[in-house]
Amino acid sequence: MQHQHAIIFDCDGTLTDSLDNALDSFHFAVRRMNAQHITSEDIQQYFGIAADKILFQLMDKDPVKAHQAFEYFLEHQQSLASSTRLFDGVSELLKQLRDSEIPLGMVTGRHSRDLHIMLDAHNMQPHFNILVSDDQVSFPKPNPEGIFKAAKHLGIQPQNTLYIGDSPSDVEAAHNAGSTAIAVVWDSHANREALLAKNPKYLIEDPQEIWSIFKAFSQK
Repeated sequence: MQHQHAIIFDCDGTLTDSLDNALDSFHFAVRRMNAQHITSEDIQQYFGIAADKILFQLMDKDPVKAHQAFEYFLEHQQSLASSTRLFDGVSELLKQLRDSEIPLGMVTGRHSRDLHIMLDAHNMQPHFNILVSDDQVSFPKPNPEGIFKAAKHLGIQPQNTLYIGDSPSDVEAAHNAGSTAIAVVWDSHANREALLAKNPKYLIEDPQEIWSIFKAFSQK
């Protein structure tokens, strides 16, 4: 059966409970670069773009230092990947969607090298028809470029996609692409009020809700 509708996911805070581990890896990297003065707040202000770009900012835009810091970051991410958990219900949802041959994409602010460390640790890559990472687009979310790229690869019109994420920029990106925005709040860092302020079509608390939403959405 050829589906005319698709689901596109964000990664961190949506599928993987990984934001705290990412912060740990940033601290590891800046310590290795003798930049212990950099605080969690300094790092988190840049969350939403890829780690290499964040480190470029933190290393005073020195490309050599930023490159070395990114290698330290990836080294630490590799050590944490297998212990970074998927949110409860995510594995079951992805299997259910793939068993039903629903076209699936991922559009994430992670760099592709960083992303594959995470996906490989959990054997997640086979679930997705297309992965779009930060280094594969010219403009990060909330720009819709990544969603457009994923939808085109899937052969699905953007308006026939659900985009699922945990941040206000995810909801904005969905709106900008003409996709239907689903905001999720199962990550401890999710800000319900900030998400609702961006007017997602749905705000959900359990991954299994996605299945019932998609069934109704795909019958329109």
